[in-house]
Amino acid sequence: MAAKSFLRWVRHPSFWLVAQGIALAIFLTAASQLHPHGTPDTSSYQRFPLDSLHAALEHSRTFGYPIFLRLAGSLADHSAAVPGCQLAIHFGAIWVFYLGVCRLLDSRWLAFAAASPLLYSNILFGYVNNLIADSLASSISVATVGVLLWLVSGRCSSWLWLVLSAACFATYQVRPAYLFLVFLLPILGSGLYWMRARELPHGGIEIHWLGSKLAACGLVPLLAYCAVRWWLVGHFALVSFGGNNFVGTVGVFLNQDMVSELPPDLQRLAETAIETRKKAVARHPEYSDEPTLQYMEIENRFDFNTWVVFVPSAQRLYGNDQPRINAELRRLAVAIIVARPGYYLAWLGKAAWRGICVALLDLAQNPIYLGGLVGLLALHGCVVVRTVGGPPETRLEDRAEPSALRFPFNAILLVALVFAGMKLLLIIITTPPLGRFMDAGAVFFPALLGIGLFDRWSRLRNMRLRKV
Repeated sequence: MAAKSFLRWVRHPSFWLVAQGIALAIFLTAASQLHPHGTPDTSSYQRFPLDSLHAALEHSRTFGYPIFLRLAGSLADHSAAVPGCQLAIHFGAIWVFYLGVCRLLDSRWLAFAAASPLLYSNILFGYVNNLIADSLASSISVATVGVLLWLVSGRCSSWLWLVLSAACFATYQVRPAYLFLVFLLPILGSGLYWMRARELPHGGIEIHWLGSKLAACGLVPLLAYCAVRWWLVGHFALVSFGGNNFVGTVGVFLNQDMVSELPPDLQRLAETAIETRKKAVARHPEYSDEPTLQYMEIENRFDFNTWVVFVPSAQRLYGNDQPRINAELRRLAVAIIVARPGYYLAWLGKAAWRGICVALLDLAQNPIYLGGLVGLLALHGCVVVRTVGGPPETRLEDRAEPSALRFPFNAILLVALVFAGMKLLLIIITTPPLGRFMDAGAVFFPALLGIGLFDRWSRLRNMRLRKV
């Protein structure tokens, strides 16, 4: 009886998903990829003032990742448990996504095909051992989308709405760059529900009502949190940081001729930044103080402009008042864009193209995904050969047969495109699309590869069975 139960479990896709997770954990351990590694950003998370609510809300970081570091640090000294905890959360997120796809597509094996490639994401391999928020935030975002898919299926209890809201809130509290999830929930949820209703007609709530509930799931916690920050620190926003990055990008357009075009109360800050930049360039001749529209030049100057030029200039005028520094730098960035809108539009276009290229190149360099792509092409070639070389009646059958994967593929494609597009848009508005940002944005595209492999393998199997 035990042997039969085991064999039944082996035939279940859940077994193979768990087996992949165990194998991946063994590989990462053997490759020494689970030893904690600090980065220049690590100290800002470790020194986060969790003991003071007011200081925490004024900080340039959100509280999500600092809390995680403290909890993981309680399991072992010197953050030794952090990479293992991040890996475990990643596995849990993939499992949630697997369950969500199961509910949406009514197929365990399709869900397995979509979820399995996400185990090997670039963001996991690159950052699971780093003491920064990238890996954890990416994992929670995958879980958030998984819960969304579950809700869209229409077969869920009311408590799942609270889970979705909490998952969305946790994601952008770990890393504010995922704030786009607030807008993604109603857009993606409504789109998936509409597609499902077209392909698989069923009764359910009206789509506008669904969109409203999904919007509330994202907006209500965000607005409540921002209201608390406004009440305690006088700043209505998620965090006092976005202005730093924003001016680090568009500040490259600022020169002396533009100062007179800025609002009078910002001219002193602009003059101070220009003077600070001249002195900094004299110390660092590899940088320039001339305006430019060359993408790589803007990206290379980003950290220099942010942390050597504009932030110190604002600190010189406003002290260590981080909320005010952030607010004034954001106002300066907006004023620069108003003065030179063409420059900013050119930046958005170049940054969008750069982000797409970075994401595609990083995916192509992943050996798992590259091997899967080669396998997909090989399977597709076998399907073509068998279809062309088969008897006439078989060829006609194959051409006439509607694709059973139309809705599954289109649904996952919508997830991947909307997630990546909104992530990219949020990034390029304020910062260059660096590799780790785009790796996180492209996290769902490998699911399309999995579904494609499943489709080609199924077609080959059906052809063989028809011949038999």
